[in-house]
Amino acid sequence: MSRLILPAVGGDPVLEKDYDLTLGDDDVRVAIDAAPINPADQLFMLGWFGVYPKVPNQLGAEGTGRVVAAGSQADRSLVGRRVIVLPTFVHGTWASEVVVPAAKVVAVPDADPIQLAMLAVNPATAYALLHDYVTLRPGDWVGLTVANSGVGQNLIALAKRAGLKVLAVVRSESAAARVHADIVLVDGDDLAARIGETKLRVIYDGGAPDLSKLLPALENGGTVVSFSAVTGESQTIPYPDLFYRDVRQRGFYIIRWVEQTPRAELVRVYTELASLVADGTLKVDVEATYPLSAYREALQDAGKDGRTGKVLFTPQA
Repeated sequence: MSRLILPAVGGDPVLEKDYDLTLGDDDVRVAIDAAPINPADQLFMLGWFGVYPKVPNQLGAEGTGRVVAAGSQADRSLVGRRVIVLPTFVHGTWASEVVVPAAKVVAVPDADPIQLAMLAVNPATAYALLHDYVTLRPGDWVGLTVANSGVGQNLIALAKRAGLKVLAVVRSESAAARVHADIVLVDGDDLAARIGETKLRVIYDGGAPDLSKLLPALENGGTVVSFSAVTGESQTIPYPDLFYRDVRQRGFYIIRWVEQTPRAELVRVYTELASLVADGTLKVDVEATYPLSAYREALQDAGKDGRTGKVLFTPQA
């Protein structure tokens, strides 16, 4: 048995072996098959995320595996089933096995464990963005920045399935080649001119370098939903758009969504998303997989510029 822990905020992770896996009454023990490295994990280790580490802290926000044991008060029908571990930043998934409350896992249909490991954060974010902010109808246009991200890939797939049209903005030609939206544009000073007459109902922003270049395409009274800040830039709505056009800005935070969504709705959403993984509708590019013992190489790979897919740990491989 092994797992990665954070011994100090901003410090290097440490590989811990033979740790305590005692089950509480309401817990399950999960043998992890795959767990991705997300930007949020790296921010968490630096102390820059919405949840602050309580060191020593387990690492890994999400993952998938099979339940191998259940506590006396937990649902014993989960034993042997594939589950996803919901993000809490308390019960780390970068481990060969993890003990978590049964309420923090969701049983899902069997499918590719690599893809299912990435289900709890990015596909759920994409689903919530499309359903929880603006009422959208087939034929509506939505805008999406940082469209080559994991959230972007999932949002484009879900939008197409719903009959929506996506105007996607990326930061490089190489990224544009990997995005399959209705319109794909590389960011630049003339972005507004290249958008033309397209009118957007909503903009989903992953951290555009300058959001104001996309705002002219947003309808009056439209909404910007920020779900990430990959560029590190704080986005604000310019006063003319705010005052004269009633443009609104909201934010999405996956931890809050998981905490506030009723359990029955979480199960419904994740079951639906897992079925879309199983039939190939949802699929995220993967750069590489690593055993836990190669965590330094994995973290370096996950943090490099120009990466074209996700990096994951596969503890059981």
